[in-house]
Amino acid sequence: MTRERKKFEIDEHKREFLSRNQVCEICGKPATQLAHRIPQTKTMLRLYGPEVIHHDLNLAAVCGLKHNAAVSIKNRPVRIVALVQQIQRDQALVEG
Repeated sequence: MTRERKKFEIDEHKREFLSRNQVCEICGKPATQLAHRIPQTKTMLRLYGPEVIHHDLNLAAVCGLKHNAAVSIKNRPVRIVALVQQIQRDQALVEG
């Protein structure tokens, strides 16, 4: 799969997620953006892969940057490991 195709699929997945989750996870106001619990950085993408970083369990609908930061677990390694394990279990159920 080409890089451009993969990016298109990820963007499409994010739009679809936001259409299903239209209220902010923190305050209940209309959601205008997506946040990643485990940040979408080059390091995190390299460590966990796009399948984890762009998984629904790692995404949150939020109303703005303040609440984007509120859902982030970037400085909580124990929570990151637990979320990655949960995502991997979810993927195993879907695949098999």
